[in-house]
Amino acid sequence: GGVSNAREVQSASAREEAEAPTVLECGLVVVGAGMAGLTAAARAARQGVEVIVLESEKEFGGSAAISGGHVWTVPSVRDYMLECPNGHPELGALLIENFRDAVEWIESTGVWVSDEVEVLGYGRGYRIDILEYLLWCAGQVRTAGGHVLTERRVTGLSREPDAVNGVTAMDRDGEVTIYAPWVLLSTGGFANNRRLLERYICPPDHVLVRSAAGAAGAGLELGLAAGGSITSRMEPFYGHLVGYPTERFGREEFVRLTFFCSPMSVLLDVEGRRFTDESRADHRNAQSVAGRPSGRAVLIMDAGGYRLASENPAASGKEWPDPFVEAESVGARVCEASSLSELCKVLGDWGFDADQCLETVVAYNE
Repeated sequence: GGVSNAREVQSASAREEAEAPTVLECGLVVVGAGMAGLTAAARAARQGVEVIVLESEKEFGGSAAISGGHVWTVPSVRDYMLECPNGHPELGALLIENFRDAVEWIESTGVWVSDEVEVLGYGRGYRIDILEYLLWCAGQVRTAGGHVLTERRVTGLSREPDAVNGVTAMDRDGEVTIYAPWVLLSTGGFANNRRLLERYICPPDHVLVRSAAGAAGAGLELGLAAGGSITSRMEPFYGHLVGYPTERFGREEFVRLTFFCSPMSVLLDVEGRRFTDESRADHRNAQSVAGRPSGRAVLIMDAGGYRLASENPAASGKEWPDPFVEAESVGARVCEASSLSELCKVLGDWGFDADQCLETVVAYNE
């Protein structure tokens, strides 16, 4: 199903582009055709608004189209603040309080929605047919007289003295300005923008890109140029730990190479010292590793933790591959040893302080 659906997205988008007239006015312009942009566009279209969605890539769907298709959240605001200590409690409350309404909206589209599942050990949610959902959203936009246009790069916002009233975009035929009373920027991710990574998160060579190619920060930069402001904390990001070095990391490897089990491990930096509370969550471990001077660490698990991780996959209802086996298959360093002393000798060969690694783990076990 996934391959045929992906082709259908591309085919539908191509037909749209061939048939779309040159439109200079509409009720809403949405910049970015991922999960957020298409959902907002579909909601507006269902209320009779003529919407134009502009996507810079050849296919719409963004990172949602290459995701595992989980729609989920945490049970309470307390849980939200534990997982996202730099988050906004008010926004977290809105997310949690409105989650059931969001699921009912998805169910109303007729796409497949699973029974409730556990996600990453602390969240609850549902798997959905994400590609069918994206197609449904695009169809709602068209039914209301709007358009979902790919390969349209937004280069600027059109402004009145006190408001944004449209966008300027480039396509193969040149520049066009689309006026609208409302403009939604829904393409703020910047995983593919090395300059923004360096400015806000960490050196670019500390992370591998785990997102759609269109996540280059266009919405962020457009918003800042129009006088918008950023949150006070930009360094937290959503990502996961993967083996090092990794010879390939395409979309086929995103899930199978992820060490979702890192909360059951001990993480040591190249000096052989712990630098985080590993139990907090894998995404927070990824943030901590990215922030280390070397951008890498060693993940150590004992047999009990390894068995526990195997028995408790990241999301119920799905089979998850063994990340140690998968990491080794793409050239990452993996070692299994019968004793800590033997293990730490190997870590020394990898460039870690072997003596300090041994001392740290022994002290941790005590």
